[in-house]
Amino acid sequence: MLNYLRTSPFRTVDWRWQRAMGVIAGQQPPPTRKLDEPLGFSWIKKAIRFEQARVAAGDDNYKLMILASECPEIYWAYTLKFREVAMRQAVEAYILARQSDFDIGFRAGIAPEVVEAYEALFFNVREKLNHSEYILHCVVGPALEQALSERLYDVLWKMYGYFCGPHFLAGLISKFPNATWCQTPDAMSAAIQDDAIATLKLKAAIAAKTVAVTQGTQLHLMEQFTKFVEVERNTESQGRAQDQILGHIQALFSGLPFAMGKPDNKNGMDTTMLEVYDQSSVELNFDETMLVATGQRIQQAALLQQIKFPVTVNTQKDLETERLTQDRH
Repeated sequence: MLNYLRTSPFRTVDWRWQRAMGVIAGQQPPPTRKLDEPLGFSWIKKAIRFEQARVAAGDDNYKLMILASECPEIYWAYTLKFREVAMRQAVEAYILARQSDFDIGFRAGIAPEVVEAYEALFFNVREKLNHSEYILHCVVGPALEQALSERLYDVLWKMYGYFCGPHFLAGLISKFPNATWCQTPDAMSAAIQDDAIATLKLKAAIAAKTVAVTQGTQLHLMEQFTKFVEVERNTESQGRAQDQILGHIQALFSGLPFAMGKPDNKNGMDTTMLEVYDQSSVELNFDETMLVATGQRIQQAALLQQIKFPVTVNTQKDLETERLTQDRH
């Protein structure tokens, strides 16, 4: 019962709801702002009023409909907690995945206010999400001490949601990771291949988490680990081979007889054999450009290099002004 206190480092995720039930049963002190902090005080008072109205309604559907219309957030959060098992596990996993009430509600097709009420009363973990040990031992709980299996889907959802995020969790829940929407019939083949590969990878990840280490499995696990190491080593070798290929290609281009530029020690800039023509009024065609770049001569090269843009009157005045300015300095 002490773990229903807000200050308990081991408090249960439904501590506010349990406080409300304890107050109704006369086993716990009434809620106060000091004992339960203002937000907790507010939610515990709401939970007390709701539970008293729900018990008074009994199995009367008319009264239950009135209660659902007057207090929809807590009513549907209560229904989610005690009736909808699979949906509840998904909502809790997405809360651990740090999604907002709106995003979770949109995924589940329920109002964000219902998600808010559910987190507040039955799965109050958001203020503890940065404390991984609390999440592991007080939220996920004893299941971690046992051998995980795919049947414990709720634990896997929570763990992957908490550590890998909502996108990974969505693929884990749906079992369709990286699903591709086929826009045309021709896209079906590639989509099937991608889906098969992604599904096998997901199953391998789950298997790695759920296979227990025993005397019967440890040798097999070591063999599989050795194979994975060999695959990684081959992958790294392929990466180095690709780097070597790129290096050879770069050396090949550097050895071509194209003058792409050389450092000019005077001004730190690059100059090329084409620079002479770039400074002139001549626009070389493709063949002439290739000849010059490979160090060959073109016809009437000297004449082409002498062609300049005509100097206008304004340009001449600007040159004279610039020359006088330089002489003064």
